Amino acid sequence: DGSWETNGDFKMYTVKLGDNETNNPDYANWYKMVPYGAPYVDRNNNGVYDQGVDLPGVKDAAQTVFEVMTDMDITAHSPGEGFGGGITNPLLKAEIAWTSWAYTSPGLEDIQFIKWRIINKGTNIWDSTFMGVVTDPDLGEPYDDYIGCDTVLNLGFCYNGDNDDGTGAPPTYGASPPAVGLDYFRGTVKKNTN
Repeated sequence: DGSWETNGDFKMYTVKLGDNETNNPDYANWYKMVPYGAPYVDRNNNGVYDQGVDLPGVKDAAQTVFEVMTDMDITAHSPGEGFGGGITNPLLKAEIAWTSWAYTSPGLEDIQFIKWRIINKGTNIWDSTFMGVVTDPDLGEPYDDYIGCDTVLNLGFCYNGDNDDGTGAPPTYGASPPAVGLDYFRGTVKKNTN
C-alpha cells in the first residue's frame, strides 16, 4: 500500500494547545497521518478529518505527539543500530502507530500517556508474540538513580538514591528530587491473527 516507502511524511508530529495551520507545520500536515491513526477531535461529528475544521491531537490534551514506524527499511537494520534491533531477518513487516499525550489538568499534569497500535502488514502469522517496554529513565543526574517495582500496583519506578540530585542546574533537580513510575492501564488487545 506504499506505507513502507521511506518519505518525509513519516516523521514525528507534535501539536500543542494554541497551535494552528500557520504557526505549526505539523498541525497543517496532520491530515497526512490521519489514515494511519493520528487522533483528532471531530468537531463536526461527521467521522472524517476535515482540514481547518477538526482539531489535530487528543481531545483536551496540552500536547500530542504522533509517529508511524515500520521495520521495512532494510537499510536501517545493521549490527550497530542499538534500538534499531541490529540485523533482523526476516523482516516482520510491522507497522507501529505511536501516540503520546499529556494534559495540564490538575491531577493529570504529571502524567504522560502512551498508546501503541501494532499492525502485521505481512502475510506471515505472528505466533507467541510478546510486547514489552524498555525504559532508561535517567531521573536528573543518572548516577544515583535506583529502580524497583511494586507487584501489587503493577508499577515500575525510578527514584533518586538520596535527597539531592546534582547541583540543581538543568538537567538535574537539586534538593528533593521527584520519582517516576510506569504502569500499564491496558495490556495488549488482539484484534485478529494478523
